[in-house]
Amino acid sequence: FLIHTSILKKICPDICNTMLGIDNAQQILEGLQNSNLFITPLDNNFTWYRYHNLFAELLQRYLKSKPKENIQKLHLTAADWFQRNGLVEEAIEHFIEAENYDRVIQHINEIMDEILGQAKFGICLQWLNRIPDSYFLDNPIVLLHQVFFLYEMGEFEKCHQRIAFAED
Repeated sequence: FLIHTSILKKICPDICNTMLGIDNAQQILEGLQNSNLFITPLDNNFTWYRYHNLFAELLQRYLKSKPKENIQKLHLTAADWFQRNGLVEEAIEHFIEAENYDRVIQHINEIMDEILGQAKFGICLQWLNRIPDSYFLDNPIVLLHQVFFLYEMGEFEKCHQRIAFAED
């Protein structure tokens, strides 16, 4: 339970149940909290939790010794859950971790109006910077958005590099 859910920055019983195919995550999380075992509630309703940073890092280090495909599957399951529950930014983060860049680009395109309207250039730029260049070849609009965000964030050198990439 701990190792598989360590990929999550925030945890709720429903996502744990979905990721692990169980139905008792609420009891497990409450037991961890009542035992003061490196878990902290994030709200007064005890809906969302997080692991202590060092504890999560230890669990993730152990998880990295497992096959990459298993870890990617966990991230995809988490991404799908976050997407279904309207937490698109969290979904995008897990799609990136799963290296499913087509889905990342799809979701960025879907929320581009929100990104532009709320000036979320920094977070979007972080996502775009983690996508391999080959994925931009079929998505020139996303590349142009990246150039715009770089310009707006004052990263002119990188902006010029991306313009040169687009021209090529």
